[in-house]
Amino acid sequence: MNKQKEFYNNKLRILIYIVLFLLSIFAWYQYTYDLDIKNALWGSSPFEFLETRKSYIHVLGYPSGIEAMVGSFFMYIYIFLYDILHIDGLIAEKIVIFFEIFSKIIAAYIIVNVLFKDEQTVKKDTIFFILALFCISGYALYSDLSRFANPFFVGLYYNIADSFRLIAIALFLKRKFLLGAVILSLSLLTHPLYAVIGAFFIFSCFVFAFKHFTKKEYIQIFLSSLIFIITLVVVYFNISLNDYLEVTQKVSKEVFIQWSLFNNFHWYPIEYGLFGVYHYERFLGFITISLLFLYSLYAKEKLTFIDKQVFIGWLSMIFLTILGVYFSWSKESVFMIKLSLTRASLLALEISILYIVYRFVSDIFNVNKSIIIRSLSFVLLISPFLIKAPFSYGISILLIVYHSFYNRKNLQYNTLFIMLWLLIVSSFILLVYYSRAGLIDLNYYENYFGTYFLVKLFIVVTIVLIMGNIIKLKLLKVIGLLGMISFISFLSYAWLSSRVLLKENIQLYAKDYKAVQLWVKNNTKKDAKFLLDPSLGSGWRLYSQRASFGTYREWTHNAWLYTQNFDYYEEGIKKFNEYNVNLEQARYNIQPRLQHYKNLEQDLQTYFYSFDKLWFDKVAQKYDLDYIVMIKSQIKKELNYNNVYDNDSFIVYKIK
Repeated sequence: MNKQKEFYNNKLRILIYIVLFLLSIFAWYQYTYDLDIKNALWGSSPFEFLETRKSYIHVLGYPSGIEAMVGSFFMYIYIFLYDILHIDGLIAEKIVIFFEIFSKIIAAYIIVNVLFKDEQTVKKDTIFFILALFCISGYALYSDLSRFANPFFVGLYYNIADSFRLIAIALFLKRKFLLGAVILSLSLLTHPLYAVIGAFFIFSCFVFAFKHFTKKEYIQIFLSSLIFIITLVVVYFNISLNDYLEVTQKVSKEVFIQWSLFNNFHWYPIEYGLFGVYHYERFLGFITISLLFLYSLYAKEKLTFIDKQVFIGWLSMIFLTILGVYFSWSKESVFMIKLSLTRASLLALEISILYIVYRFVSDIFNVNKSIIIRSLSFVLLISPFLIKAPFSYGISILLIVYHSFYNRKNLQYNTLFIMLWLLIVSSFILLVYYSRAGLIDLNYYENYFGTYFLVKLFIVVTIVLIMGNIIKLKLLKVIGLLGMISFISFLSYAWLSSRVLLKENIQLYAKDYKAVQLWVKNNTKKDAKFLLDPSLGSGWRLYSQRASFGTYREWTHNAWLYTQNFDYYEEGIKKFNEYNVNLEQARYNIQPRLQHYKNLEQDLQTYFYSFDKLWFDKVAQKYDLDYIVMIKSQIKKELNYNNVYDNDSFIVYKIK
């Protein structure tokens, strides 16, 4: 212990925390840098929610669907900032993103110190540091099977709800049941599904530990359940009594499935080829993380009772994920499709990453470990910053196989060992099947095998570790720790610098689209209606504060799919049918389904720029439209309308 104090003192600890804080601030800067034009281009932003809430443009035109955000109590924070404190909507969004980022970091700190409370401070701090960076950068959490982006900071409720449930899980494992119930209830108020999935994780842990509680703890568990149930009732009434979310007539199951298959990126992993032609995108990474999680538990010298509870909770998340895949495939229930239980895969990933980072850091720090294991652990640890996958499958298999060979005399053939090797063999058979079916895409070779840079890095790290064993320096541990922290910090910084900001061409395009909106706001009547290129996103209303005819995704998804509002569906399909699209065409019935959306959106845009003036006059008269907004580069015909505004990317025509 004295040696640790000499090696890892308060000054070094403060330095590491300062580095993490600075990287977090830089991450916030990067995620908010282009926020105004991202909102203008893509829409569905909290700022737009605030602006349209007080406007009547959704009554004049077609809604974007953003009103559904009122289903989360979290949005009342924006209302408070906007209405009471009179903070600008964009500033409010940036403030919330700041808290999003730091909520994830705080959650990481709490859960690391609960799961690994008996470890050395230097090890806990290093695990926390790396885990925090994985929360804000890199692709460690990318393999969510519901296809949500991670990391993802846009001022919405997802990260806050996730942070609350991780903290709640940590508190329940620490047997702080009442406080855990309060925190989990906050998650429930923020995003009900995230909290329910977290509650199932906790429930699984309770079932496993049922005989180990005292009478006082049973009473606390009962009261905790009561707190959660009462909050659940509050959430139910908030949703059911909301004017926008309350629907008198819903679309049929057949209609819902037809259009959600065309448009929703999260609900149908099988139809989207996630387990087939696109397996390398997320499924391979999910398998790899599962392998490394089992390996991390198996390689641990002694599993604590908390470790065993976490393992049961992880299994429950795998169960929910499989259940979610089944319901999305069987399509038996619209409710179960919308529930999207495949989101449980995110919590499984987060728990797995905790133990994987613990295993890697433990092995890297252990000078008695095989140098090969330490080098492979380091290479895998930094790989999420270098490849678009959590960890390379091939390098992970190499580590596990080498570890088993190196420790062959002391192998324990327990449940974890059997599960680990069954998964290895099954994954190998699956990859052989993919290969024979022609589904292996070598353009993504790094997800399978790693990169040449990782091979070179392995060689360099191995040489450094060998030299470290030969050269006896008093400050060697300090140099090694600072070197690792510096290198990982640089990779996180580089990732944030290159992956978060919009590309220059998209940035210019988005700025032009915002400029169009601002011109419209300042130079047209408040009740003017606009016909937009149907391929544009949902950001039109934010800065223009004008009604629109709607866009393809709004007609067929955003405005009505989550609420199943039949009136919005009927109106949206009526507008969609103005384009005379034959949905029976072969190009709309191909596998994987992800191509449907792209093909249909491209075709609608092609039709839009192929129509003559008669079509535009007819639609304008039918829907009382005043202006047309077009992308300059797509225009094929002269429409002989009055050009009232244009810039490098867009042109606005006045119809009447």
